[in-house]
Amino acid sequence: MGMQGVSKWVEDVAKGLSKIKKRLGSENYTNINIIFTEASNTQDEALKEKLYKQFIKELLEKYYDPMYQFQIEKTTIPLLFKGSEEEIIEFLENRAS
Repeated sequence: MGMQGVSKWVEDVAKGLSKIKKRLGSENYTNINIIFTEASNTQDEALKEKLYKQFIKELLEKYYDPMYQFQIEKTTIPLLFKGSEEEIIEFLENRAS
């Protein structure tokens, strides 16, 4: 991806993040946006990777996890199984046997 592509991607992610600001809440949005901006601006590749991973982790924990939890609680379809990553793997392995 060339510099124009990277710049466009950064711009698109920033716009997307601003669209979910209300659901994130002001404090979470500000913190996540700072992490993303720092990751986008740093020239240190190791730091860039660390910050992008932190950005993704925060976005998953502060936005997607609560959204999925809400949807799970709202659904009338019974869950087949719920557990930790290890428990899910074990459950699926047992079903495959």
